[in-house]
Amino acid sequence: MNIPTNRIILIGVAAAIFLLFILLLTGVIPGVKKPVEPGIKDTLEVWGMNETSESFQTVLLGLQRFKGLTLNYKNFETLEEYEAAVLEALATGAGPDIFMIENDMLLKYANKLAPVPPEKFSTFQLSQSFPKVVGKDFTSGGNIYALPLSLDTLALLYNREIFDQHAAFPPTTWDELIALVPKLAVYGQGRQILVPATSIGGSNKNITRAVDILYLLMAQMDAGKVATTGKPPTLTSPDSIRAITFYKQFADAGSSAYTWNATLPGDTELFTQGKLPMIFAYASDVARIKTAAPFLDLRVVAVPQIKNTAKKVAFPHYFGFAVSRQSYYQDLAWDFILEMTTQAENARAYVQTTGHPPALLSVIGEYLNDPTFSVFANQTFIADSWISGNPSAFNALVSRMIESVTGGIQAPSQAAQETQNQITEIIERLTPPPVAPKPF
Repeated sequence: MNIPTNRIILIGVAAAIFLLFILLLTGVIPGVKKPVEPGIKDTLEVWGMNETSESFQTVLLGLQRFKGLTLNYKNFETLEEYEAAVLEALATGAGPDIFMIENDMLLKYANKLAPVPPEKFSTFQLSQSFPKVVGKDFTSGGNIYALPLSLDTLALLYNREIFDQHAAFPPTTWDELIALVPKLAVYGQGRQILVPATSIGGSNKNITRAVDILYLLMAQMDAGKVATTGKPPTLTSPDSIRAITFYKQFADAGSSAYTWNATLPGDTELFTQGKLPMIFAYASDVARIKTAAPFLDLRVVAVPQIKNTAKKVAFPHYFGFAVSRQSYYQDLAWDFILEMTTQAENARAYVQTTGHPPALLSVIGEYLNDPTFSVFANQTFIADSWISGNPSAFNALVSRMIESVTGGIQAPSQAAQETQNQITEIIERLTPPPVAPKPF
C-alpha cells in the first residue's frame, strides 16, 4: 500500500517533535538540564544539634511543594561530637546534604559549603528578612552560606523570690548590677563567698556561659569594631583589655563587685537550688532550668548595658542551615532551606513546635510583647556577635585565659596576647584548599 507523501511528512514531523521533547526532558541536548524536582531524591540527609526530627517534620508537613520529600535527620548532643562527625564525613565524601553551623563558625566551614545562588535569594532579601547580625555571621564575599530558623540571645535570669526578700530590682546597667552585689551576696570570714550575687567573673569550669558573657562585654565596648575583613576581632585591642579587666573585678576579693571564685559549684546547679539570685542564660537554657526546678520563680530580663551609652548590644548564639559542596542536590537543598526559613508560616510552626525564639523578622514582630519570648525577640534587633571561626577551640582558650587573669597568674594584657597568638595559629589553619564538589 502506498502512503501519501504528505502523511509521511506529518508522521516524520511528529516523530521529530516527540524525540526532541524526550531529549529536552532528559537533558541530553547540550545546555538544557533536567529540572530538579523533589522526586529525583526522596531523602535529604540533614545533620544538626539540639533539634528533633519532629521539629523538621512539622515544618515539612506545611511545605506542599515538597510532598514526597523525606528528611533523614541525625541529631548530636555536643558540639565536639558534632564537629568531629561532620568533618570526618566531609573528608570521606559521605557528608550530609544539609548541616547546621553555629553563627560564628563560617570561617571554619565556608570552603566546604555551597552558597545560595543569588537568583534564589540575594543579600538584599537577606537584609529585609532577618536581623542585621545574620548578614554579619553568614555572609562572606557577597555570598550567603547559611540561614537560621531561630535566633537566641543571652539574657539575665533572676529569682523573683530572692529579689523580693531584698527589695531589689533587676539591673538594667552594669553599674546597677555591681551595686546589687553587696546587697544580694553573703560573705563569711575572710570574704569567703557563702551566697554569690550572680555568676560572672569565672571560667567555663563553673559558669556555663562565662566566655559568652565576656564576649558580650567586648561587643558592648566596641572591641569588635576593627573586624571589617571577615576575620575574628582581636583580644588584644584596648577595648578588649578593658572588657577583660572589667570582667576580672567580679573575681577580685578586694573589689566591691567580688561575687565569684573557682571554688563555687556550677552556676546552673546553684540557681536551680535557689542559691543564686541571678544567672546569664539563653532561651534554650530556660526550658532545662524550669524542668530541673519547676517551682522556681524565674524571671527573664534583658542583659545589662553600659551606662549612658547610645548603643545597646545583646549577644547572640544560634545555628544556620547550610548546604554541603559535596551534595548532589544543592539546588533542592537550598530550595528546602529557603522555604523552611523565609516563609512566615513555616518559621512560625517551628517556633510553636520547639519553643525556640524566631529568627525571621516578620515572625519576630509577633513576639515583641509575648510573655515568654519578648526579651529574646527584642534583643535580636541589637544582637552583635563576636566572630571566632572555631568556637569549640577558641572558647577553651578564652576560658583558660579567664582562669589565668582571675587567678592572678597573668595580667589581662599578657594573657590576652598569649591567647591571641594561639588563636591566630588556628585561624591560619582554617584556610585549607576548598573541598571539590561532586560531579553532577
